[in-house]
Amino acid sequence: MKVGLFDQMNGWVRRKIRDLVESGQQPRITRLDFDKELQGQFRKVTVARLSAIIEPFDMDVDISEYESHGFVKQLDWINVDEDLIREAILNFLHAQDTRMKWQDNHTVSETTLLQYENDLRKCWETASRRAYRQSFPSDDIKGQECLDLTIEQNTYIHNEVMPKSISSGNFHTMAHFSEEEEALIGWHPSFKSLSKGTQKP
Repeated sequence: MKVGLFDQMNGWVRRKIRDLVESGQQPRITRLDFDKELQGQFRKVTVARLSAIIEPFDMDVDISEYESHGFVKQLDWINVDEDLIREAILNFLHAQDTRMKWQDNHTVSETTLLQYENDLRKCWETASRRAYRQSFPSDDIKGQECLDLTIEQNTYIHNEVMPKSISSGNFHTMAHFSEEEEALIGWHPSFKSLSKGTQKP
């Protein structure tokens, strides 16, 4: 286990230094960042299942506050019903809350979370290819198929299947966009141009 942890941390330090140099920053790692990563890696091999420490989420949320959010607009573009939008908002908030707690408590390492995002992206890429090549009558329906194929996928952290609410919420987090950030994934075949306002749904 010690050798494995050393190898993991050695790789993390090398990647961190390389990223800092490439972004023009000083190639220094703080003790706090190092300790957070080490604790996350240590937990990966020693502590209880992640799903056992995912806390329930308060469902009393004013959905109207999120109608202008990018990930909700993505759902509007493919004409999904209000129940699905409400579920998406709750899952989005639950995933955000859970991820914040994991980071604050050093439960999951930065490296693991980045790998998780890469895995989610690959799930979406496969689902979108399958959906977009189907001969559906409209892009809306292709988008609904892409959403369904993506959300139904199991996602994993530390080789453990995540609850569907966490998986779904993280997919919607990656589908979110704003003036400052672009969506990493999307449902409508033209989600990129729609999010930039260069095309009408």
